[in-house]
Amino acid sequence: SRARELVQQALPLRYEENDRAGAINLINSLGGVSDSLGEPDKALEYFEQALKEWRKLDESQRDQRREAVLLQNLAVASDKLGQWEKAREYYDQALALFSEGDSARSATLDSKGDLYASFGDLEKARDCYEEALRILPAEKFDLDIKAGILVHMGQLAALQDKLASAVSNFEQARELKPQPPRLAGVLTNLGVALAAQGKLQEAMAAYNEALNIQLKLEDKKGQALTLQKRGE
Repeated sequence: SRARELVQQALPLRYEENDRAGAINLINSLGGVSDSLGEPDKALEYFEQALKEWRKLDESQRDQRREAVLLQNLAVASDKLGQWEKAREYYDQALALFSEGDSARSATLDSKGDLYASFGDLEKARDCYEEALRILPAEKFDLDIKAGILVHMGQLAALQDKLASAVSNFEQARELKPQPPRLAGVLTNLGVALAAQGKLQEAMAAYNEALNIQLKLEDKKGQALTLQKRGE
């Protein structure tokens, strides 16, 4: 992609300027670009390289939070490649470095909860989600992060046939008014839970609201999922 080409062209310049921290940022960016292009194996290679380079820096140049972000990126890429034990280790290392009040810590716990849910360990997943919610700052927290955690809690409740609890979680997420892409996902999940309760009119309203957002965003993948759920 053009974005990857531009970053790759900038990388040698950072090394020429002896700006190793800047080079690491670019390597991390290459990992992010590869991930967005659906290449988690390449993303993992870049994130591993970034962490390796980071750990060569002098202590005075190393920032704990940036290392935690690198570890979180490694965890997500490992998770996507089915390297779940490695992913769990990276999540734990990242959590040890994030400060208590950092909303990125909540996002990491949320991702770790997803990992446990994919194993079928629903209790540990719930523990992660609940802690993620508990430690979010009372003010100035990221609405999308909180909405995402509530959606995952709702999906977990739905898996356990606790539909009223699932609907409650999805409605709380909707009330936060997160960014449109996140809100569309919240509404689709709400529609599924309402339909399972037999509240078909309310479910259809939620699906249609999600579709309107996805049409404005030209989110074809999201539209396909919502239409599939609406047709079930």
